[in-house]
Amino acid sequence: MVIKLILSFILIGNLSYADSNAVYLEEKNPAPFSGFLIKEDRVRELRNSELDAKYYKDINESLEKSLSLQKAIIDNKDNQVNILLTQNDKLAKSAYDSQEMNNWQKALYFIGGLAAGFLAVKLAHEIQN
Repeated sequence: MVIKLILSFILIGNLSYADSNAVYLEEKNPAPFSGFLIKEDRVRELRNSELDAKYYKDINESLEKSLSLQKAIIDNKDNQVNILLTQNDKLAKSAYDSQEMNNWQKALYFIGGLAAGFLAVKLAHEIQN
């Protein structure tokens, strides 16, 4: 009988979430108080803590949802910023390329200037003669 009692304490004690103020009742012995196996104020505390746990769980789920939505918004904004930076880089490169003259263009402008100057001098000489 004692071994069964000890084994039941070990097995049931590990599986249950009993209060530390709980009283073990043997068969056919009256309880030291009526109505509950634990005191009524402790039942209220447990019930309130259960309600608080549900309340905080709901708050936690709401915060997790808010964080996931904020993360989605931030990811979307990051994608937009990356697209705009890429477009800005391409526009800056094309603007730089369009403003920069290559060596052939410079040579052609120089030769054209020499030719225009030569023609102007020739025309001025012919007008005087």
